[in-house]
Amino acid sequence: MAPARTAQVALRIAALALIVIWAGFIRSAVAAETEGVWVNATGHAFVSGAADKDTARTRALGDALISAALAGGSTLRGHSAMRMGRITADLMILRPAGKILKYEMHGARLHKGLWTVNVRALVGPIPTSACAGRRQLVLTAYEPKITVRPEAPAWTAPLANDVALTIFDVLDDHSSTTIDRIAPAQVRQTAATGSDMDYMSLTRGTHSGKQPGDHGLRTEIKVDVIRGATSRLIQMTTELHFSEPNGFLGRKQLVRTARYPQGGAIEAITGRTRSALEHELTKNIRADLTSLLDQLSCVPPSARIESDGKTLSVPIGSRHGLSRASLAFVDDPNDSFGLLEISSLKSGRAILRPIDPTRKASDFEGRQVYFVEAGL
Repeated sequence: MAPARTAQVALRIAALALIVIWAGFIRSAVAAETEGVWVNATGHAFVSGAADKDTARTRALGDALISAALAGGSTLRGHSAMRMGRITADLMILRPAGKILKYEMHGARLHKGLWTVNVRALVGPIPTSACAGRRQLVLTAYEPKITVRPEAPAWTAPLANDVALTIFDVLDDHSSTTIDRIAPAQVRQTAATGSDMDYMSLTRGTHSGKQPGDHGLRTEIKVDVIRGATSRLIQMTTELHFSEPNGFLGRKQLVRTARYPQGGAIEAITGRTRSALEHELTKNIRADLTSLLDQLSCVPPSARIESDGKTLSVPIGSRHGLSRASLAFVDDPNDSFGLLEISSLKSGRAILRPIDPTRKASDFEGRQVYFVEAGL
């Protein structure tokens, strides 16, 4: 196959990537049929060689899904790469008005090197609870910092430790998180700026003990006694500080309060036992943290492209949720042809190459990209 033709085929496959935003919903999204419309569509793909038989069938399925999305209301944008007046590659970007919520295979036939695949697809809006993309959070978790005020009841110290253990239990149980290592607690260098907030951390997301491409999690648990409207209150504040591989920092604060125990007959009459106070201070901690991890993981993997002068790569790999079917999009609305494919994939690194053969590797060095799963 001629190089230009090979590029066109590769870019045609890349065009399917914009189905990626909803490809994850094909088998998992729950939607009533009244929310969409059923359409029948047919896709075709030629087999280029003996080793291409299965891949060509998948391309035919993707072609059918594109047709189904267009039938449900979509627009198609085209981009061409030219050299000396000659088109060297074409890219068609599909922007559907609806999403394929699910589909049914109604036959696949191979005849004289041509696959023909028929599908029946439900095209409709994405459920609000659906996840557009999912990444695997590989975490370096730092030892929690626990501070208990002297005037707080003595039992709040072991309670704070229990909360810290609960956090690690949730991280360990969540399907989208992997604790890679537990590092010593970070010590702030000054009152205003700590080792996790220096220039290198902010610009490159690097932390002591954290591998490139991984997330960092620093936990602080504080137990205070504050003045309420009518009485003193115990306040437990759990702060979760997440550092993204791209250098972005995020913070989530969980605050719980309970009335300070008075002791004696008053507590006996009101029934406010220690166990009741502990419940108030830890209520829904597990559920809130699980919800937070769901939100953090419901984002396509992203990273900044690095170059050694010969190859382009990103410091994330299969353990972060990438596969050989993942495509990298330059995170720049003005670069509509910024697409790269994965040529080599390892656990913690992916080697990239531009899909457009006319683009130089240097055009992508230092660029931020996000990955979507083509599923082809």
